[in-house]
Amino acid sequence: MLTPLLASGQFVKGDKFIGGTFRLNSQTPTKSDQSSTYEVKGFSIYPTMGFLLNEKFAIGGQIGYSYLNTVYNNNQSSQSKYNSKGYSLGLISRRYFSISEKFIFSINGQVNYDRGKQTSSNSTSESVTENYQIGIYIEPCFIFFPTPKWGIETSIGSIGYNYSRDLSTDLGQNYSNLTYGTINLGLAYYFRK
Repeated sequence: MLTPLLASGQFVKGDKFIGGTFRLNSQTPTKSDQSSTYEVKGFSIYPTMGFLLNEKFAIGGQIGYSYLNTVYNNNQSSQSKYNSKGYSLGLISRRYFSISEKFIFSINGQVNYDRGKQTSSNSTSESVTENYQIGIYIEPCFIFFPTPKWGIETSIGSIGYNYSRDLSTDLGQNYSNLTYGTINLGLAYYFRK
């Protein structure tokens, strides 16, 4: 039963990869009641690159940008808006476990630094806050290789720790999170020797 997990890896020392994830957010739900609605639009992009130290372990880096815009309409005469933009820089590590020639399971570790700006406004006021966040994450990932060089990655949830500081108030916050049921898709190209 353990034979597939102990099979030799598909990679060799010095192989490289580039890839990443791209997410689109769009929500226009039906009215929650007869007097208010909301609309959410956004996207995020996280290019990744790395190289293999041996057939089972890789290290690399990631950069990212995210944008989110939310508009609330109350009684069709009052409107409030929330806008968020952020940049990130991260270090990644991956431990690969071969299942078969076309499937690999990996444990991905990541350390991120994020910097963001949020703007909230309504008909009478506007507030702007800036913050930074340092996070450590671990997530399981399955990789399917339809061809020897292209990998389709699917991660299923994560566990992490974050430290966040609001730069306008200088208040910090620590929190841990566990997500499950969230599926992220990514694509990577492997430069193999």
